[in-house]
Formats: sequence, structure tokens, C-alpha cells
Amino acid sequence: MKTGEESHKAHEEQKAKQAVRNEERKAFRFFLQEQKDASGNKTGKYDEASIWFVDGAIGKYGALNPPRFYEHNVYLTTGGWQNIVCPEQTLPNKAKESAAYKCPICESQNKAALVSVFTVIDTRSYTTKNGIVIPFTRKLFVAKPQTFELLNKLAVKRGGLAGCRFDVSRSGPKTAQVGDVFDFQERADVSNPEILKALQAKFTQSFKGKDKDGKEVNKTLNLWEPLDYTKEIVFRTGDELRKSGFGSVTTSVPVVDNTPDDSSVSGSDFEQHL
Repeated sequence: MKTGEESHKAHEEQKAKQAVRNEERKAFRFFLQEQKDASGNKTGKYDEASIWFVDGAIGKYGALNPPRFYEHNVYLTTGGWQNIVCPEQTLPNKAKESAAYKCPICESQNKAALVSVFTVIDTRSYTTKNGIVIPFTRKLFVAKPQTFELLNKLAVKRGGLAGCRFDVSRSGPKTAQVGDVFDFQERADVSNPEILKALQAKFTQSFKGKDKDGKEVNKTLNLWEPLDYTKEIVFRTGDELRKSGFGSVTTSVPVVDNTPDDSSVSGSDFEQHL
């Protein structure tokens, strides 16, 4: 039992970690979850999805050249998996210049993975607690190297990923949670203004209701636009991670692939890296 100073410190650390989680609640990541039966037991079967890639152009080197950064996947002792940008490997020059960019998660022997990011439209519908049916969602697609190589082959063959629709599935429990089977369905020529306009119209959502403060909300969003990765991907220096408790009370556990779910003096540098 923690008492006195230790009790207060534990409370402050918990608040800091919750603030991290709240700040990083951006767009949902795309993943395929293992299905459960009526009793809540895992079935060994996985969700399938049909997704559209909003971006993913072939670069000047004849391959995909998406935004990339290094990422840790850690399990917090307060509960829950968290994806954390590695400041040391993402900005190695900064780490050489300043100890503030040394990564405390690397020091705990948790290996960071180089990830590539894309924007997709997940056409799986779901129903909110208020009974509203959401027909599709825009999500962050995070690919580790093996998945990227698979996507790159598909992109080179199709002239890019943007405008492509794939049926995505998982072939087993040790495969990437974003899927390892991409069955090509169709490709819309997004370079054609009329076709692009039709896609934007198709994936436009209107929202009516009340926000958390009880104010009326009535807005329309065009989801056929790439996410702003400089806002979606939260970057923290090593010192900022330490202040949030990483490297001391955080337990780091390696995983196979991406799990579901800022004060930054280097913000401009990180944006340039992306």
C-alpha cells in the first residue's frame, strides 16, 4: 500500500499517463480483431474488411514513399497497450546532439519498429450506443516492414495504392493485425477530377447531435482526404517520456504487430521527417 509521498506520486503519475492517452486519441487505427462467440471465448477466426486507400502514390524511386517513423509498442502497468514514437531512432541526429532525445523505452530493451502510415476508408459499418449507424470510417493504417513490402508490390503493379479497394483478411494468429491477405477488387483513377469528386461525395458524412458540453453540432466531413499525420502522430522527446513515467514504472513487452486502439520542441523537425 502506498501512503504519504508515495501515494501522492502514484496519483500524479497516473494522471500524467491518462493525459498521454487522452491526447493520443486521434483517428482509430485499422486492424482485424479475433472474433468471439456468444460466451466471449475466442474462436480463432478473424474479422475481414473491405478498405479503400486514400493515399499511397508511387514516388520518384519507383516505389511507395509514405511518411515513416520508429514506434514502440508498450504495455502500461496502469493497463492497456500504447504506441509511442521513438524519439531517438526517429530523430537520430537530435539524439546525438542532446541527451533529451535519448529514448527511455529503448533503454528498457523494447525494440522500436520502422512503420509506414497510410489513410484508409474502412467500409465496415457499426452502430453507436445511440443507435446511429455509421456506414464507414476513416482510419490510420500503420504498416510494419513486412506489410509494407507486400503493399509496395501491390502498388507497383497497380500504379499506386490511392483509389484502390482491397478485401483484407488474416491467415493466422501470428500475422499482422492489419491483415496479410490483400485481395484487389477495383481501382478508381483519382487523377480524374470527376472520379475524385464522386469518391469525395460517396465518403462524406454529416453529423447532427450534441457535443460533450450539450451544444448542438451540425457538420459535414469529407473523409476522402489523407489524415494530417503531423497531428495524428504524437511526438515526445525522451525527457517528456520520462516525465510521463516511461523508463521507470512502465513495463515494455514486445508484440507481433500493431495493436488496435504536445509540447514538442522538435515539432518542425518531426514534420520534416514525416
